[in-house]
Amino acid sequence: MILDKILNFFGLERINKSSAPKAFPSASVTAPPAASTTEVAVEKQAFSAIIKEETKTLHRQAENCELIKLIFSARITWPLYLNYLLALYPVYLELEAAMDANKGHPVISRFYFPKELNRASRLEKDIRFLFDGADEDVIQEGLTTRSPAVKAYCDRIRQLSETNPTLLVAHTYSRYLGDLSGGQMIAKRISKSLSLETGAGLDFYEFPDIENHGEFKVLYRGLLDKLDTEEGLKVFLDRDAFIQEAKQSFVFNIGLFEEALPSGNAAA
Repeated sequence: MILDKILNFFGLERINKSSAPKAFPSASVTAPPAASTTEVAVEKQAFSAIIKEETKTLHRQAENCELIKLIFSARITWPLYLNYLLALYPVYLELEAAMDANKGHPVISRFYFPKELNRASRLEKDIRFLFDGADEDVIQEGLTTRSPAVKAYCDRIRQLSETNPTLLVAHTYSRYLGDLSGGQMIAKRISKSLSLETGAGLDFYEFPDIENHGEFKVLYRGLLDKLDTEEGLKVFLDRDAFIQEAKQSFVFNIGLFEEALPSGNAAA
């Protein structure tokens, strides 16, 4: 595979699928069905709270992936970090293109924050920094190659862009709010592990146009709540389908994390 040649540039091998964690072996796994939001106890909650509760188990499984364990145990390596960013780059490229293509949609227009949130260009900057010394054709192979898990993720985003743009927000919710939350802790761990104190190689985690991360997350969750209550938006929302898509976004990310982990790097 093309990506194997890129990883060989750093002396890595792609993960042996038989050694991958079994809970979510690939992004093709279907998320557990969403509990009906017509149930009495759930009906009283804000929509953002329902989403958080419904995705809690998958969120925890994502946090316990071997790659994330390596990061938080300060055992992430330079090439492994690069491999991780190479997996993320196509996803953000696809997601941001989909949001841009649908920015006139009544729902997407509410969640369209390209200046504040877009990550693809920042990821490319970090990838180029980590690929320092590599030929341009090697870098381009890295930027354009899509592993099976990444391809499945990107294909789903493209499908939603064309058929049901509202569900794109389930993916922006899991990715961007994750970057503003746990992603900031990941950045600190990687900075310490790889001696990137100057910030070079960590541009992906910087949000210079968001002054207060906490306030922005409150704003974003408030928009999710309005999606469920505002008359002009409710017509575009299938609550159960949205929750199912939010779950599936975590499944995609788990598959991405597993595939980005080369063999011989399992966390203890």
